[in-house]
Amino acid sequence: MSGDQRRLLIQREAGRLFARSGYAATTLDDIAAAAGVTKPMVYRHFASKKGLYLALLAKHENDLPTFFERVDPDSLDGTPQTLLHAILDVWFDYVWENRHAWVMLFRDSSGDADIQRFRRRVSASARRVLAEFIAAQPGSAPPS
Repeated sequence: MSGDQRRLLIQREAGRLFARSGYAATTLDDIAAAAGVTKPMVYRHFASKKGLYLALLAKHENDLPTFFERVDPDSLDGTPQTLLHAILDVWFDYVWENRHAWVMLFRDSSGDADIQRFRRRVSASARRVLAEFIAAQPGSAPPS
């Protein structure tokens, strides 16, 4: 297994465990065992549990601007209802594919001030991306 593959495996298992048990209750020993690696191997890829958690949140934040690329512009007929349905379809697909990130962002409230701040930033980014997408659609301007 390459280093990149091992890093992805550690991230996948960490995300699953963080979503199930929360930041505070998940240990690096748990993550290493779930990924089938040693704890020093986890440290080879991530400086700390906090670093791993923040890396997962950062991945989600970086994914946010790309998920609207999945909206098929040919399926939009310009009505608000069609736009809303298209957005919700893509959003729910994204949430389903990234369940751990959703739980980490909106259900887990553990972690220090840095983690709380990062969660708020990702949440604000999600709102901004959604608002920018809607504003870019023809006829999306609010009535005057």
